Amino acid sequence: MCTGERYVIVLVGNLLICNVYFPCSGTRDRLFVNEELTEALTFWMQVYCDYKVVTGGDFNTNLRIWI
Repeated sequence: MCTGERYVIVLVGNLLICNVYFPCSGTRDRLFVNEELTEALTFWMQVYCDYKVVTGGDFNTNLRIWI
């Protein structure tokens, strides 16, 4: 359904399946990449808000960087 440099999103029945690849700590502009990826996922989850969401992939990042 939708792909980006660091994500793939597909619909299967009533499931919105998101496969993500977050950047590791050594990635250039890591904060920007994390924000861009999170915004894209949020957008699709809002568009398909009635669907169940399954998210998987490579979460090799510190998600607490926004706190």
